[in-house]
Amino acid sequence: MQHVEAMGHNVIWWEIPGRRDCGSARTRSGETQYQEHLLPFIANEFARIRDALSIIAGEPITDQMILDSISKQNRIRALVGEIRDLVYLSPVCPLPALEMLLIEFLPLDCGGDPDECIEMLEHMKAMVTGRVERGEGVLPADAAKVVWIGPPADMLLLNLFEDLGGRVVGSEYMIDQTRHLIDPSPYTLHPTPYALSALADCFLNASLIGGAQYRAEKVMDEARRSGAQGIVYSGVFGGSHCLAEDRLIAQMARDGLGLPTLDFDTPFPMDTPHAQLRTKMETFLESIQRPR
Repeated sequence: MQHVEAMGHNVIWWEIPGRRDCGSARTRSGETQYQEHLLPFIANEFARIRDALSIIAGEPITDQMILDSISKQNRIRALVGEIRDLVYLSPVCPLPALEMLLIEFLPLDCGGDPDECIEMLEHMKAMVTGRVERGEGVLPADAAKVVWIGPPADMLLLNLFEDLGGRVVGSEYMIDQTRHLIDPSPYTLHPTPYALSALADCFLNASLIGGAQYRAEKVMDEARRSGAQGIVYSGVFGGSHCLAEDRLIAQMARDGLGLPTLDFDTPFPMDTPHAQLRTKMETFLESIQRPR
């Protein structure tokens, strides 16, 4: 973005503070701990973005407009949550991991059209519900169940993993803020417009503004509820959030649940996956499926 700004384009910068998971306050949307001063700070940053976008739009963006958008966003989040439960908790796998990854990312931008996004998700939920009720799965019933951490830069790795005998039954794709419904009820602690405070409250649940312990606990919660047999962490080579955090989370999961883990840096997307990575996946899945 610095290069884009240097080319003469107007870039709106905003500050994202770090969240310490030992604060005195908790988000209303997700019960996440944070330092109390962070909510009004982030709400004021959102206000700067709102004002800048109002100029671009040629009309003021009002609280009511934001509240109307929150209503649609909450419907999208609720549908995604219902589909996650159907897919990840069902005895059969009614939808592959790649399609689920795309669905889980929809709350970030609603695919550019919130109304069409809601209609599509309602259709997907009906289709998945029907498959579950009929016991129709797209993978073998004995596929090895794992929680997948981090969206792979090469999404076809999810297809490869399933082809080798794996099944994703939980995820931590670094977008935990989208898992919670936004609470639009008014705040009385400070004068910031309450629609922006509601957005700030939900943003404080974000995965990447907290510590590794927060993400590790989310991963272990996913593994417990779905009966996962292992954990996969796909890092992004050179990513600031992947330099050491993958090993920390893997170690916490091993210590907390005793599950085997596989962690690797995702190579650049290729038509044919790296042979070394394929071998790692095969070995990992064999260790899970081998009788103990």
